[in-house]
Amino acid sequence: MKNKVLACLIALTMIGAGVVYAKEIKCPDCKGKKQIVVKNTPCAPCKGKGYYELTEREMMAKGTLSRKGDKCTSCNGKGKYDRKYTCTTCGGDGKIEK
Repeated sequence: MKNKVLACLIALTMIGAGVVYAKEIKCPDCKGKKQIVVKNTPCAPCKGKGYYELTEREMMAKGTLSRKGDKCTSCNGKGKYDRKYTCTTCGGDGKIEK
C-alpha cells in the first residue's frame, strides 16, 4: 500500500514538474485600467490658482497693480487637474497572477 501511494505521488510530481498553474485576474487597485487617477489634484506650478503670480519687477514692467499674471499652462487655468500614474501593483498590465 505504501509503495502504491509513493508511486502515485512520484507520478503526480513528475506530471506537474515545470508547469505553473496561474490564473490572471483583473488588478484590484486599478480595476484593469492600468492607471490610477487622483482627481482634483492642486496644480503645483500655479499653486492651485489657475494663473501665475507676477513678481514686483514684472508688475512694474507691465504697468499693473494686479499680481494676476498669465493663465497657467499646466492646468489650463483651472487650478486643478486629474493626476494619472501607472499602477504599481500590476506594473501597468491591468492584470495580476493569482
